[in-house]
Amino acid sequence: MAVITDSLARLPIVSTFAVVAVFWVLIAVALLWAGEKFIPAHVRDATSNGVRNLLAVVAAFYGFLIGFVVVQEWSNVSNAQSQVSAEAAAFATGSFAAATLPAPNSLKIMNGFLALGRSEVCDEVPSLEIASKPNLRTSKTLFELYHVVGTVKPLSLQALPSYGQVYSSLNDATSARRQMINASSERVPFVLMGVILLAGLVLLTAVSLQDVRHGRGHVMVVIAVALFVALGQGLVVSLSRPYVGAAAVSTDAITDGIPQQFQRCKNPDLLTSPRQLG
Repeated sequence: MAVITDSLARLPIVSTFAVVAVFWVLIAVALLWAGEKFIPAHVRDATSNGVRNLLAVVAAFYGFLIGFVVVQEWSNVSNAQSQVSAEAAAFATGSFAAATLPAPNSLKIMNGFLALGRSEVCDEVPSLEIASKPNLRTSKTLFELYHVVGTVKPLSLQALPSYGQVYSSLNDATSARRQMINASSERVPFVLMGVILLAGLVLLTAVSLQDVRHGRGHVMVVIAVALFVALGQGLVVSLSRPYVGAAAVSTDAITDGIPQQFQRCKNPDLLTSPRQLG
């Protein structure tokens, strides 16, 4: 199930909804054909009250289920976005703290934070669209920054409050990065996704079994309900991956305020003065 939802989530948003809509419309057509072939009019008339009661119960349950899942998925997306913001704040705090250290340590550490931010934007977040694991290039950049921070000279600099803030900010960024990666692995459980599909099928079946007073009107109602079911499930699918889909996480928090020449993915400039970051 996760393979199917992940594949659909990577499509353009319109395409995702279109594929889900076509799937449910085809099911609606099959149900209409089966109803016309196997269920005579007098049976529909005799069971109309029961069908209406079933329809009311299933529609309420389906609406509640979709609403519950959408809220949970949106919460996951919001959490991932907040972790990106937390990481950006850690980068900024660490860079400003590093700027108060003597050269050349200040520039080495600041360039290290810039490199880590670039790797998050250019490497890790794009890779989280298709994989739920740390990006090797970003992990290497993070290790190199820890090495730079841990080997400042002279050792007396490590007693400065600003050095402690640099290390604290680096740890905060590492923690936020881990939370970002964890958010990419969140999925709607297989059982819950199966219940959503089953509830949609029962709802559509109940509508198709209603007493037919007007043929064309009945077809229009069934197709409308199929599109309603598709809309709910398309929304669930599009929110199932926080780094791709309808509510993709933005990395603007990391790049905001940084001059373009220092955030280019290819051939970025190196910082030569702390003042260049404003």
